[in-house]
Amino acid sequence: MPEVRRNISKALEDMDSLRLLVLTDGQESAEIRSLLRRIFYQLEDLQRHPFISTTRHQKITSLLASLLDAEHGALIKGSAEEGLNEEDTESLNEYIANRKNIMQEAQQDMPSVYKLIIRCSDLLGKDPASENDIAVKCKLLETQLREHLQDDASLRQELNHLTSAFENSLNFLTDILEATGSDAPELQQVKNILQQDLPEDPKKAHELLQNARKNLLQAGEKISSATTALKDNMETQVTQIKALSSRLEDAESQARSDPLTGLANRRKLAEFLSTVKDTTASFIMLDIDHFKSINDTYGHDAGDEILTVLASILTESVRETDMVARLGGEEFCIVLVGINAEPAFHIAEKVRQSIEVHPFKTRQGKVDVNISLGVAEHRDKEAHAAWIKRADQALYQSKEGGRNRVTLVQ
Repeated sequence: MPEVRRNISKALEDMDSLRLLVLTDGQESAEIRSLLRRIFYQLEDLQRHPFISTTRHQKITSLLASLLDAEHGALIKGSAEEGLNEEDTESLNEYIANRKNIMQEAQQDMPSVYKLIIRCSDLLGKDPASENDIAVKCKLLETQLREHLQDDASLRQELNHLTSAFENSLNFLTDILEATGSDAPELQQVKNILQQDLPEDPKKAHELLQNARKNLLQAGEKISSATTALKDNMETQVTQIKALSSRLEDAESQARSDPLTGLANRRKLAEFLSTVKDTTASFIMLDIDHFKSINDTYGHDAGDEILTVLASILTESVRETDMVARLGGEEFCIVLVGINAEPAFHIAEKVRQSIEVHPFKTRQGKVDVNISLGVAEHRDKEAHAAWIKRADQALYQSKEGGRNRVTLVQ
């Protein structure tokens, strides 16, 4: 619309020149007529402009005509009567009469203009100018409109920033819904809304944002339901994992424990011995004397009862830092950490005496139980297999020596 503004600006400049010519009263009437004709031509050019409707042209014409008030019209008329011929005088009188009609119409429309200015100010959330001067009111309204447009541009820029930041969140929320097996058409619609420019029409822009809000609320309800389902699913999985972990621990414990006595088995014994390197330690090997005869006489169930009670006595006879293991059948061992041969021998002897005096009661009756033991202290840099073999040899000597005794090998 730059051309329209230029035409209006030229018309205003020409009217200022026309007023100056009349006031100075020193120019040819031909120049006055030329200025008037040029103003008329400029108004005609505005009327032909494709962007100017008839209503808008009439309004522009009325505004421009209002600049030639009654006083100026009288000056023009007085000046023209002195130097104009009869035809020009008649034309000028007709022109002034038309101007007066325009001024009267403008005065009749003035209340509507006041109301329009007040209404516009209210829509902008501003107070109109307190002065009655229409020019002051229009100037203030122009300032308010400019500020509104600037605020609107700032708001749109902030909305664009928000849209850009919100896009990642929308993608994240979409991924959550998809992960829970839910589709998210509402979020896609919100994306489509936020990715387009808002309409200039406030009502349409408001409807569009309301639609985005509605879709967000619907997606939020889905996410809430999905989150609840996901939480329940996770709690179920956690319960299953705990149960599985417990079963794994049990399985792991069973894999390292003797199922009958609950003592460590050979696997757990090997793991324990791997921690005994340069530390002082003693190995006690033991088994039940004539255990086959006990099984034959009282039965294997009674034999299992004896093995279980024996395991408890051995465990109670040593520290928590020591190791008691069942090697198989009626054969057991004790690993004493931080104890050399002599104290280990005395511990083995106390164990033997405890077993000898203990009343082993089974379902088949009371059974007398004795054990034979062999003790060997770990040598520096000695392999575990060699260490155990020496303890086993000491046990064999106890068996050969009459059983129910302890043998120490150096």
